[in-house]
Amino acid sequence: MKRIITWWLGTGLAIANSQALFAQHYHLNVGAQSQVAGTPLYFQNAGNFGTNSGFVMPLQLATSGVHVGHYVTTAWSPTAIGTGFFTPPAPGTQARLRFVGVSGPLGGSFGVWDVPGFNDEEEPATSLTFNIAVGATNGAQSILLSQNNGEPGADPFGHIHGRAFSATRPGLYVVMVQAYDASANGPLGGPIHTNSEALPIYFQAGITIAGITRTNSDTTLHFATALGKTYYVQATTNLTSPAAWEDIASPLAGGNRLETVADANFNSAYRFYRLRVTTP
Repeated sequence: MKRIITWWLGTGLAIANSQALFAQHYHLNVGAQSQVAGTPLYFQNAGNFGTNSGFVMPLQLATSGVHVGHYVTTAWSPTAIGTGFFTPPAPGTQARLRFVGVSGPLGGSFGVWDVPGFNDEEEPATSLTFNIAVGATNGAQSILLSQNNGEPGADPFGHIHGRAFSATRPGLYVVMVQAYDASANGPLGGPIHTNSEALPIYFQAGITIAGITRTNSDTTLHFATALGKTYYVQATTNLTSPAAWEDIASPLAGGNRLETVADANFNSAYRFYRLRVTTP
């Protein structure tokens, strides 16, 4: 029987300043398809972020600062659509984002570092607000999206920066999120809108091979990439010789995507794999 052995190696992803992980922000937009009470909230750009899109949000290891020891990003910012943008929720909606469940590496957890308020100049979060263990499926922890207090007629808009999202162990995580209306401005003092469908999103902590699949003679490796990095998939049958590692595919430019690479030369009893990552 041929054996597939995963090996991972990372270089250059540790960071010294965890408050400035990425220059670009990625906004997941929450809105409603109708202003009629009882219609659900939805993720307006779910197609850009859901696991079906292949998008991955990278988390980098912080070596100093408040996030030290965590794999972190401050570049992901869930937002609430306000009046005049796309199709807005009804005035008086207070949109929140619930973290329903997490899957990922054994023993890992996904954390949220929330800001204390929603003023225009938010201070970066400096403490872990809540942590969700891998395996959770019915989480109730949430963060506020709308920059209002739930008052009747309030604009549901919200664009809050300063938050951080983290993981405790290297690996690929799937975080399930759901939008809901926390206001009491709907019928009988309940919310205006019903809950959105849950949306699964990939977060990649560090550098790992997420999985290997084999069908007959075809072997395929799956791994997440980050913008600004170049990835080399390497293989060997001899761990005692550093020179035996060889590239099995052309260098791949990272793009915050889940990528696949095929190995057409698996013709021995066993084979080891690793990722080599460089910054161009």
